[in-house]
Amino acid sequence: MAGVAAGGLGALVGCQAAWVRAAFVLPPDASGPTRGIVGERPGETRNIVFLGDSLVTGVGCEPTRGEGPTLPRAVAHELSARMGGEVSWLALGETGADILSLSERLLPSLAAEAERCRQEGGQIDAVVIVCGLNDMKSCFLFCQPHLNPVAFASNLRRVIRAVRELTGEQCAVLLPGVSVDGVPRFEPFWPLSAFITAVAQMWESRKEHVAAELAAAGARVAFCSGKGVSLDASHFCRDGMHPNDQGYQFWATLMVDDLVRAISQPGSSSCER
Repeated sequence: MAGVAAGGLGALVGCQAAWVRAAFVLPPDASGPTRGIVGERPGETRNIVFLGDSLVTGVGCEPTRGEGPTLPRAVAHELSARMGGEVSWLALGETGADILSLSERLLPSLAAEAERCRQEGGQIDAVVIVCGLNDMKSCFLFCQPHLNPVAFASNLRRVIRAVRELTGEQCAVLLPGVSVDGVPRFEPFWPLSAFITAVAQMWESRKEHVAAELAAAGARVAFCSGKGVSLDASHFCRDGMHPNDQGYQFWATLMVDDLVRAISQPGSSSCER
């Protein structure tokens, strides 16, 4: 009987996932600039770069505003308010990117930005890597089991080391947690909602482990869990999956404490050895 029940639940999850996927319409990326400078208080200029997927390209932002993706801009504002000085932000994103495509297609742009900063006498102070959900999707929805959580962790570790090689050991790396718990798109569909939450946590726990491992080795690497705080329905755009402008701004306030700590802490290059 237990096997029959499990099989029935599995079939139901499959049907619900097919329905959600068929009915899903992806909003466009944010319109407007992908870089900017915020802050007017005197002090040094800090450079932060966001690498990642649709959360970096600004899917869910109000497309008519033309201000670019909200998350990088909002984090830059929060960082300037906390640490003073100007903050220059750059969004290097690709909607649908998993950790492998991020490595192949976005790291060259990061290398060019690092060189530009050096030519101007500056440096990249922090890189925020937003990833994980598309890796889960590639593994399960597109039936690519070789992209499992263990492989994700290995690839993420390589990306972080590449980022530090390109930007220098002074650069902090932040890995924000990305939760799907309570996401409106899935919430009406049980057991699919519970299944996706549990599966996504497999990738999130690997992300947290990689950050802790590299931090213990002396690198400025941090994980921002956001545990105990979540977006509510008013923070999501019409697709029920991506944050809207208010959601991105709220997320930025959760992220900045960990980013400030990562930038401020002493670090070494020992994780590269």
